Amino acid sequence: MHYYVTVLLIVIVLAAVVGVVNQVSGSGLYDEIGKGGLAMDGEEAAAQEHGSAEAQRAELEAEVRQMLAARNARITRDGGEPPDLEAEVARLTGRAPGA
Repeated sequence: MHYYVTVLLIVIVLAAVVGVVNQVSGSGLYDEIGKGGLAMDGEEAAAQEHGSAEAQRAELEAEVRQMLAARNARITRDGGEPPDLEAEVARLTGRAPGA
């Protein structure tokens, strides 16, 4: 039992020392989180952010349509009568029906 406590204390002290050294060294590893090859922080993000209003509206409409189609499929599967997809898309996107 005495060795267990000694080994445990040594491991705890070493971990604390390594942690303090890591904090003091300030290597900035946490600053690099999210800046890898998959991050959208370059030209692609700027292009996506400044897309045309028509393209953004079309993307929004496509996403709303996909969400409502999935909901309607679930309603149909459960034996219900789904609401009109186009009317719901128009209501949620704020455009006139049939436009």
